[in-house]
Amino acid sequence: MTTAMRMGTAAQRQPNFSGVGQNTKVNVVERPITNHGVSVVGLKTNNAGPGRQIYDRNYYHNLLKGKNAEIMNEINKMKSEVEEINKDNSTYMTLERKYETLIKDVRRYEGELADYNLALDKYRSDTKPEDIEALFMHIKNQNDKQRQHLDKVFAEKRDMENEIANVEQQITEINHANESKLNDLDPEQRNEYEKLKEENSSLQQEVNRSRTDLEEVNSRLIQAESRLKQDTLKQRAQHLKEEKAALIKRKDDLELQTNEMNLPFPEARERLLNRIKQDNAEIKQLEKDVADVRKMIETY
Repeated sequence: MTTAMRMGTAAQRQPNFSGVGQNTKVNVVERPITNHGVSVVGLKTNNAGPGRQIYDRNYYHNLLKGKNAEIMNEINKMKSEVEEINKDNSTYMTLERKYETLIKDVRRYEGELADYNLALDKYRSDTKPEDIEALFMHIKNQNDKQRQHLDKVFAEKRDMENEIANVEQQITEINHANESKLNDLDPEQRNEYEKLKEENSSLQQEVNRSRTDLEEVNSRLIQAESRLKQDTLKQRAQHLKEEKAALIKRKDDLELQTNEMNLPFPEARERLLNRIKQDNAEIKQLEKDVADVRKMIETY
């Protein structure tokens, strides 16, 4: 027997959860536990907000105070570093003066030690006191002579410096006088003077360049001569060349003498007299050179 289904009533109806709240998807962000709005220590919260939105006067005032405090801390730090550096410099200068004093003492003690060692060596070698005193007097005389020479050199140096200062003063006065004279010149004369001055400067530079070139050429010539002297073959060739030139000259003389024999007597006599004059002049020059060389040898 079947039982008929009972009609549902309002009390038996199932609730309808298909409203807006049921169908909306809600994403709940985990929120840390707080105590009356105060965050718990140790818990990290995400700053989801946009931060401070309004920078008012107090904000900038506090910011300036913080920067000022940082600057003052750096200034105080730098002052302390400067004080430390000054203390180190003062200590260094003190130690430097002490070092110089100690070095002087060490040098003095080294000199005394050397004197004592010398005296001990003389004593061990049975040197007589008279010999030591004679050596002392000899060294003392040499020192006195050197001191006098140094004093003389110093005086000459001082006189030379004074003379140089006087010459420089005269040059300055001459330059001032020239400047005053130049200022009195006409513009055309002044321009001409400037042109001549520039030309003189260019010529001076050219002379300096020529002098430099000449020195370079002389240096190269000296180097070539030194290489020639070191090279035996070239030296032999130079000797043969000189010998050839001497033989050619001798040949020309012989040919001239042979031709003179065929000349008339008056012309031959005149040529012979000219040759005698030339030979006499060469002999006198050679005697003068020999005398100069002997004088130089006697001087040195």
